Amino acid sequence: MLGRSTWWCAPAEQSPKDETDSGDVSRLAWITVRDGTTLSYWIFPQSDATTPWVSAGSDDSTCVAVDLIFTDGSDLRDSDATDQSGTGMHPADQCGHLTLDAWNHVTVNLGAVKAGQAISKILVGYDRPGATGGYRGYLDDLSIA
Repeated sequence: MLGRSTWWCAPAEQSPKDETDSGDVSRLAWITVRDGTTLSYWIFPQSDATTPWVSAGSDDSTCVAVDLIFTDGSDLRDSDATDQSGTGMHPADQCGHLTLDAWNHVTVNLGAVKAGQAISKILVGYDRPGATGGYRGYLDDLSIA
């Protein structure tokens, strides 16, 4: 577990300083992925019912996923990693697979695709080709164990 904060996810232009809570992951020691290492987190993608920053009827907020950068320059999003439902870990693959306005638990068996690699950065990524409009949500209880 990296901490006890809930991270707020939104485009930079929608991030008022007093509403954001972020962690400085650059100070973490590199984490080496072993055979049984798992990434786990809770994500709450918001709809227009819970925030005015998301267009009516949009599920853009579901196109978000935790991404990891490894010391060899590779990343989680472009690996063959999948979550517990078999959905790819690229943010665009997550589109429509998360439930809006609810906490979704995501787990990934990192050891199956990245054993022996060291994690150098932890990011939150959004990707929906051709999309317009906002996205917003929360991320909580991220752990790599």
